[in-house]
Amino acid sequence: MSDTRRVVVTNNREARSILRSDGPVSLGSLTSAVVLPNDVILQESLNVLDRTIANGGRREESSVVLNDNNVLRGEPGAEYVSGDAMLSAELPSLPDGYSHGDVAATIHSHMTDAFIENGQLIRGDINMGPGDSAVFGKYPVNIIVGRKELSRFDSRTGEIIQSDYAISFYGSDVIDGKSYLTLNRNVVDRILNN
Repeated sequence: MSDTRRVVVTNNREARSILRSDGPVSLGSLTSAVVLPNDVILQESLNVLDRTIANGGRREESSVVLNDNNVLRGEPGAEYVSGDAMLSAELPSLPDGYSHGDVAATIHSHMTDAFIENGQLIRGDINMGPGDSAVFGKYPVNIIVGRKELSRFDSRTGEIIQSDYAISFYGSDVIDGKSYLTLNRNVVDRILNN
């Protein structure tokens, strides 16, 4: 029986070995293989990112994907208002009869826009925020979408330099706020189109 799960191999030596291989490679033989969530979860991650970009990048968006692959979309969070310390979007409520155990993944965005306000650069990235760890402990897969890194201001040109869009994956047992995998948006697009 063949295994149809998709994996990302994070070790360059193992990746090169796979490329040189003439046949299938056992998942158990790879120490750096990370199993990806299913295509429904990956696609909804891109949808949450696209909704955030479409709303101007100053409101968080959210979704929950259930174990049966049904997608629940949350309402957009409040728009950034001058001086706000943190934006947030609530995850959608689970339908009657469903519990945390019926959730395959939570997905939410962080601010994607960057701008100067009162001489300060306001920006967001895909790192965990202060309220994320309390939610993440309840679910097996938790995803944050947004800018890969914090934007920066280039004082020579007067421009705000923004990083690519990315998707960051966290488990329920987040250690030191670190994701177990981060993929650029274009990589996830390629995965879904193969």
